[in-house]
Amino acid sequence: MSADRARWHTRHDDPDNSPVQRLAAVQEQIRRALDRAQPGPVRLLSLCAGDGRDVLQVLAEHPRS
Repeated sequence: MSADRARWHTRHDDPDNSPVQRLAAVQEQIRRALDRAQPGPVRLLSLCAGDGRDVLQVLAEHPRS
């Protein structure tokens, strides 16, 4: 099962795969939510059982992080 999970995440490394396009769309929505959030601390909770690419890559470059 561990190997299957690792293999699933490698699909996000190929820009022609639909998971890459879906990840980009999710990240854009996270960016927009952070941009629209009220001033002050923001809590961001990821309920995905993945490796955090949806949230961590956005937070690494967003000015509010």
